[in-house]
Amino acid sequence: MDELASWYNVDVVYLDNQIKSEKFEAMLSRNSSLKDIINVLESTGKIKFKFKERPFM
Repeated sequence: MDELASWYNVDVVYLDNQIKSEKFEAMLSRNSSLKDIINVLESTGKIKFKFKERPFM
């Protein structure tokens, strides 16, 4: 998740710290949209995402 956060300039907040230890592997293009990658990850049934806008400064 840290790598995806870096690629797409997003912050990841875990509501369940246990998920941090989960490993997810997939063959995905770095050119894939974040939405497509999220859909693949959510299809595992182990993880769910919620999006929240960052405040502007």
